[in-house]
Amino acid sequence: MIRLETINENNYRAVINIKLPPEQDLFVAPNVTSLAQAYVYRDLACPYAILNDDTVVGFIMLDWDESERTVGIWRLMIAPNEQNKGYGRQTLEIVIKMAKDNGNIDLLFLDYVPGNDIGRNLYYSLGFRENGKEDCGEIIMTMKITDSPKLGIVAADEDDIDEICEQLTTLNREQVVTDINANKIRKLTIYGDVVGIVKDGCITLCQDQQQYLVYAQALITG
Repeated sequence: MIRLETINENNYRAVINIKLPPEQDLFVAPNVTSLAQAYVYRDLACPYAILNDDTVVGFIMLDWDESERTVGIWRLMIAPNEQNKGYGRQTLEIVIKMAKDNGNIDLLFLDYVPGNDIGRNLYYSLGFRENGKEDCGEIIMTMKITDSPKLGIVAADEDDIDEICEQLTTLNREQVVTDINANKIRKLTIYGDVVGIVKDGCITLCQDQQQYLVYAQALITG
């Protein structure tokens, strides 16, 4: 039976030793790189060994963000000799159930390298769909796990500047950049997309998202 186990002193070597064949290694970073990233981004990264009973057969790393109410499948790798056994599907089904059972997650997302048709077809069969966006040339897919999403709130960073300015056209871009660099802006999100910001206790929402004002006020006042 497939299960996930937190990376520990008993399984990390087996995870690191998983190597993909040349035709696949363009699609996912080496696991040693992923574990290094998990350390750097340890507030959000959740790395797991994938086990079939007691045998390590793969690796998955999640970007688990209850503040934004999203979970990203950051990395997924199944060992070459364990592929075509349904382990990737079973692993993703476990993650989807984890997110649904948590109660603080509204959206799952992942991306794939163009040409990775096997991965794309797997994700599509589970309910992920392209959202028209890309990240560094990789195609993003999302899955909404509720029809009644709640507002997420999280500190904005440099990667959010373009989206904030596109969604909130009345804001001055230079001021947004200055405020983000000074850690003064928190973004408000629905399904991971920016719908507003909070700065110095003041809320600015997109024109078509004003229905969230009362909830946003309650959110920032605790």
